[in-house]
Amino acid sequence: MRFAVCDDEAELHRSISDNIKLFSPGAVITGFSSGAELLTSPDSFDIIFLI
Repeated sequence: MRFAVCDDEAELHRSISDNIKLFSPGAVITGFSSGAELLTSPDSFDIIFLI
């Protein structure tokens, strides 16, 4: 499963990513620091966290 985590606060981003890894060990997590960065990504995701 592919996850995107979009947040400009590093601590919150890390916390969400850690929880995803805990509950879905095989997950692929891609981080973004802005919505614009996420929207221009060529990748597709199953779940997107926008904080």
